[in-house]
Amino acid sequence: MKKVIKEIQFATKYQEWLAKNEPHGNYTSSNGEYYHDIIAELLVVQQGLCAYTEHKLVSSEQLATLKNGFSNGKFDKTKYNIEAPIHLEHFNKDLKPTRCWLWDNLFVVFSVINGRGVKGTKPVDGILKPDTATYNPFTLLSYDRKEHKFYPAFDLDKGNAQRVTSMINTLGLNYGYIVNLRRDYLENVLVAHSEENPQSVYQFPTAFAFCKELSEKVNLRK
Repeated sequence: MKKVIKEIQFATKYQEWLAKNEPHGNYTSSNGEYYHDIIAELLVVQQGLCAYTEHKLVSSEQLATLKNGFSNGKFDKTKYNIEAPIHLEHFNKDLKPTRCWLWDNLFVVFSVINGRGVKGTKPVDGILKPDTATYNPFTLLSYDRKEHKFYPAFDLDKGNAQRVTSMINTLGLNYGYIVNLRRDYLENVLVAHSEENPQSVYQFPTAFAFCKELSEKVNLRK
């Protein structure tokens, strides 16, 4: 799960509304005035990836289209329709009743992860909130190349390791469907990838980085 730098570039009307600190009202999903602006902006910020699993949600070509969909700080939902298996995700569900449009609490995620009992309304811990200043996947997580699963970093103390384990489960990083997608994709990419033949990695970049590091360590031992 990569670090997300959440700087608003295009949805400036939404940004101006946030700055006024007005009441958010009830969450109305796609009927919200800035819903599509937020979705499009987050897809650009997250480089088309699910904020948690890094499963690809939209292509690079679609990302360019989304950027062009903004005019004067608003996203034109009629001209550029977003069709992808995505949900607008409230990281901390406790904020949803009063601060449902809070930028710092929102991500776009693969719809399977936000439903089907994976995350839902489970309690969260900010230790794995990907947009926090202190978040670093390579100090908090480790990766099992054989299982293609994430685990807490080996040098974490027991308390933090338990916190990370809980959030790995809550955010669906090791959800079975995702593990299978990640395994199939990375095994193919890792076979093709080399210094002489670099392979574009368009999803699961954090897991890929761990796999490359593990492979290099093995090669050094030979």
